[in-house]
Amino acid sequence: DLDQWIAAHMAPQATGPLPEAWIRAAEQLKCQLSANDQATVDVIQAEGGVTPWQLKRSTLEVLLERQGFIRLLDHLLKQVASAARREGLDLSSLTAVLPVGGTSCLPLVRRWLEQRLPGVPCCARQPLTAVAYGALALTPNVQVRDVLSRGVALRYWDRRQQAYCWHPLYWAGQPWPTESPLQIRLAPAHANQPALELVLAEVSADLRREVVFVDGQPQLVEEQSPAAGMNPWPTTFPPLPLPEQAQPGQDALLLAFSITDERHLHLQITSLLHGKHGKPGAELKGPLDLGPLR
Repeated sequence: DLDQWIAAHMAPQATGPLPEAWIRAAEQLKCQLSANDQATVDVIQAEGGVTPWQLKRSTLEVLLERQGFIRLLDHLLKQVASAARREGLDLSSLTAVLPVGGTSCLPLVRRWLEQRLPGVPCCARQPLTAVAYGALALTPNVQVRDVLSRGVALRYWDRRQQAYCWHPLYWAGQPWPTESPLQIRLAPAHANQPALELVLAEVSADLRREVVFVDGQPQLVEEQSPAAGMNPWPTTFPPLPLPEQAQPGQDALLLAFSITDERHLHLQITSLLHGKHGKPGAELKGPLDLGPLR
């Protein structure tokens, strides 16, 4: 175990089982050395004193090689290659490698992968959460879904107030991908209006909705919050053409918003009226990729 090796190296005079505090300190050193050349951790001793542990990345790599860590990795890779060959596969056919676990963040491990699997891309994204996702994937009837950290709103013209207002599409805390589209009907504000503007904004972070889990499913709990600030998206979208006979206050377009697996906002546009742009129920545009959400 790497943490045991590090703790024993930092306290060579120790005998018998190592204290749990030392093991945790060794793990902290290992985590720091994944991103830094040198690490320092204060270790609380049994008698109450504090001893600083300092370790360089180069020293850790020498320690791991001396303990046979590289030989162990080579042995594991041979086992994986043998299992792949039994299934008619070969390591040369790999599309990419996804290292998982905290130890995979060590530069020594990354260099070993590059040397043993030359030309195979190494996807170094979320090595810790990948373990949790993998475990959940093996659990029946469990689906992993993330939530938005920022909401998104659609601008519209309020005829009563004679002013532009914002209609929230998704609040912060909305799970994605969405299971079904969010449908909104739009009507022209005045006669002979040729098109509608599509303007989106990100809901500022000061407007919060608490996310609670009920029976394992995330749900939003409304809170009393100050008025939300809106940050318009810098993206300019093409206008949405209206049927010629569309009248003020008459539903003309059906917008169906959804969030994809890549956390992108998609839009499907359907005509609700006859016209040169389509018959009722005809899809005018879509799905349009409006861009990523946060």
